[in-house]
Amino acid sequence: MTDEIVINDYLTAVETLAANRSPLTFENSKPENAAIVISRIFKYANNEVKIYDDSLNGDIINKHPSLPAEIINFFRRDGQLKMVLRKENNNLIPLFELLNDQYSHLIQIRLANSQFRQNIRDVFENDIFFALNDKKALRMETTEKLTESRVAICSFHNPDPWKKLNNAFDRSFDDCRPYPLPEHA
Repeated sequence: MTDEIVINDYLTAVETLAANRSPLTFENSKPENAAIVISRIFKYANNEVKIYDDSLNGDIINKHPSLPAEIINFFRRDGQLKMVLRKENNNLIPLFELLNDQYSHLIQIRLANSQFRQNIRDVFENDIFFALNDKKALRMETTEKLTESRVAICSFHNPDPWKKLNNAFDRSFDDCRPYPLPEHA
């Protein structure tokens, strides 16, 4: 099987799980697979997606065309994106190439403070990054080694870990310093 067939089969399987809000928890490791899962988190969100990431350095955004497309569709539906980044990054270009002035009002980005990081660690006793939508979909990734061999789990309807992560995110989001967005042309 070619890589293209394998990735298309993965996309079909993930689409089925997402469309049916499946409670199945499955592993997700390759950047291409992460892009597909996160694209479906955006696609099936009602109004809100929350992301906690290391630096949003673009290691996933361009790995599959469905992710940029679903992010734009999400904003066209007036979806709200809240992100917290663990560290500053002067290289946010891959994501912000997708955005322009008409979407910037739908995005809030913050820089994680120590309380936010501790709230997240308290949930699973580990540093994790994650993406959530308001329909209880999630993708959680351990932060131990951010390389091609990621370790992540996903589910499109898993209320218990979703609620814990969502509450931890909300508890300190407003206390985190706003992240400076790039100027739009």
